Amino acid sequence: LLTDSFAGMLWRATLIGALCRLAGVYASYYLDIASGATIVLVAAGLFVLTLGATTVIGRRSLAS
Repeated sequence: LLTDSFAGMLWRATLIGALCRLAGVYASYYLDIASGATIVLVAAGLFVLTLGATTVIGRRSLAS
């Protein structure tokens, strides 16, 4: 959803995965909940936000 190149996708996937892990572990520590499920929920939430943003941007570019 964010790039057209394979190399760019690899770099972004690595960075996004690391950020989701950090955010998930941080949130699970302070909320006292399971870390694995929290990391998955953070990653799923980021995916939904990205999907929504790219859909809106795609519709705007088609309209103009």
